[in-house]
Amino acid sequence: MGYYTRHTLEIIEGNDYVTDYEKEIGELSDYGISTFNDGIKWYNHEYDMLQYSKKHPNTIFKIIGEGE
Repeated sequence: MGYYTRHTLEIIEGNDYVTDYEKEIGELSDYGISTFNDGIKWYNHEYDMLQYSKKHPNTIFKIIGEGE
């Protein structure tokens, strides 16, 4: 069972040439751009964000989920 959650992502510190994180994370997570536009059941958000963070080691991200 999962909950529909709308996610937002903030860059807290650094930049590391992060330009299109919504697209990149969407491709990584198999949800596409809807990862951040729609309420989804993103079961692997922790793993996906860890993988994405490894590509941008000089950037601190904050992911926020709101929903059910």
